[in-house]
Amino acid sequence: VPPTPDFLDWLRRLMAIRAAEPPTPERVQVSVRNGVAQSWAAGVTSVGDITTAPDWTREVLAGSGLGGVSFGEVTAIGRRRPLLVERLDAAADESGSAARLWIGLSPHAPYTVDPDAMRACADRARSMSAPICMHLAETPDEERFTRFGNGPFADLLRELDVWVPSVAAHRCSPIELADRTGLLSDRTVIAHANHVSDA
Repeated sequence: VPPTPDFLDWLRRLMAIRAAEPPTPERVQVSVRNGVAQSWAAGVTSVGDITTAPDWTREVLAGSGLGGVSFGEVTAIGRRRPLLVERLDAAADESGSAARLWIGLSPHAPYTVDPDAMRACADRARSMSAPICMHLAETPDEERFTRFGNGPFADLLRELDVWVPSVAAHRCSPIELADRTGLLSDRTVIAHANHVSDA
C-alpha cells in the first residue's frame, strides 16, 4: 500500500486490503521468498523480519541462507487482550530458528499492546535471551494516545470495537511507557523513533 501523508488513512487502507484478501500460507511464503531473492540480489545477507505469521515465514527464512532475527509480532489490547498468551507463544516459538536465524519478539506498538502485555513480552524475551523490536514514537498521535488516552488511535480502537475503559491514558510518552514496562534494554531495536525528547 503506497504511503500517504495521513498515517491513520494508510493504516485503514492496509487493514481493508488484509480483510478483503486474508493472508494464506502460500501467499505469505511466496512473498517471503520474493523478499529473500531481492535481499540476496541487493547484497543483503542479514535481515530483521517482523512477522505476524511466524509458523509460515520462519520455515522459508530458515532455509534461505539469510541470517538475522525473525521478530514474532504480538498485538493484544482492549477486547483483543485475551489473545495475548496464544499470540505470545506463537511469536516466541523457537522451533523455527536455524543456525543463522534467531527468534525475537515484537510487541507491535503502544496503541496495539497494553502495558501488561508489554511486560509479558519483556519477561518472555528476557527468559529467552531474545531481542525485541517495537514500533515507537512514530507519529505525534501516538504520544497523544499514551499520554492522554485519546486522539486518532483511540478513535481507531473504537471503530474496530477493541476499546475498553482499561485502555486509558498512561501520562507518559511512548518511549517512557516502553521503559516502564521493561522493554528497553541493550537487546531492543526501536523502529521509527521520529518523535522523541532530548531526554
